[in-house]
Amino acid sequence: MKSRMGASPNLRNIFIILAVGLIIISPQIFQRSNLMLYTDSVFHLSRFYDTYMQIKEHNFQPFIMMYGFNSTGRYINVLYGPLLAYLNGLLLFILGSYYKLQIVTNFLVVTAAGLNCLYMLKVGQVKPKLRLYGAIFYMTSYAVFA
Repeated sequence: MKSRMGASPNLRNIFIILAVGLIIISPQIFQRSNLMLYTDSVFHLSRFYDTYMQIKEHNFQPFIMMYGFNSTGRYINVLYGPLLAYLNGLLLFILGSYYKLQIVTNFLVVTAAGLNCLYMLKVGQVKPKLRLYGAIFYMTSYAVFA
């Protein structure tokens, strides 16, 4: 079914979710603020640094930490997901700074949360007019940022 604007309501909602994601991260972009450190930020940034260095040095060790955590050889990425750590390490390698990494990952997390919530509200047969509001509310909740 098409709306008055010509685009389908689903496509319109996706663009709105993307725009809200940009609005949510815009203070960090425009104010050029520092890294925003949350509860486990240093822990995870050390994981991503380890995989970044593995990519940079071509020394892949998916089970032990060769560079992060003071090169102690801990089994961290095995427990917390090596695929996600390598993805973030690759992003860090491409982007070149933790600041840019945080902006990109914050945008991806917030928009993924909004899009997934939008889909789950559709599956849950919530009224179409309330789906977008529910997804935006979830995107701005503490649960997503924590």
